[in-house]
Amino acid sequence: MRCQASYLVLILLSISLPQILLTQTSFGSQEKFNAELLEAAKDGQTEKVLDLIKTGADVNAKDASGDTALILAAYNGRIETVKALIKSKADVNAKGSHGYTALMVAAANGDTEMVETLIEAKADVNAKENSGGTALIFAAVNGRTEVVNALIKAGADLNAKEVSGNTALMVAAYNGHTETVKALIEARADVNAENKSGDTALILAMRQNYKGIVDLLKSAGAKSPDSY
Repeated sequence: MRCQASYLVLILLSISLPQILLTQTSFGSQEKFNAELLEAAKDGQTEKVLDLIKTGADVNAKDASGDTALILAAYNGRIETVKALIKSKADVNAKGSHGYTALMVAAANGDTEMVETLIEAKADVNAKENSGGTALIFAAVNGRTEVVNALIKAGADLNAKEVSGNTALMVAAYNGHTETVKALIEARADVNAENKSGDTALILAMRQNYKGIVDLLKSAGAKSPDSY
């Protein structure tokens, strides 16, 4: 009876062991495919990206920083790769390092075609990263007026605030981006909104001595502070 039990154990081991080894090998292959996918997306190797997805790479896999293939492709301006990833059901609202989305990095870079492509794919124009910044705020702080207009058209919240209470208009005014300020005023951004320090876009522009922006804001109804 003891001999028969040992024999059964050997049979079970002979069945289970190859399956365990197969699982471990598959897991290793998956990690390899995912790593290759991320690298290919970053480099804009669209055909390789598609081949890797067909082979079994996870289209939403993340690198060590938390970025997906879509975020890496968007950041590096790989429009065809981004389109391919979207068609392959990549999550357009996935968040990577610091909570950035593909739309945010494209907006910061001033890549209008990329921004419009992501918007068409239903990217959330009002998503916030870890410090509360939105795609509109990132576009505004860098003076990306064309992108700002695209985001406004898509329904971006004009008065969204990041963690310090700054709006897109405030950061555009502070950084001297006259055309961006004009676009935001025309879209009816709140010219008298205040950040956590009590500063408005007008105060920030005055502090930086941007007379043209100061005049624009005053003409739009910005209230002059008593201390200036």
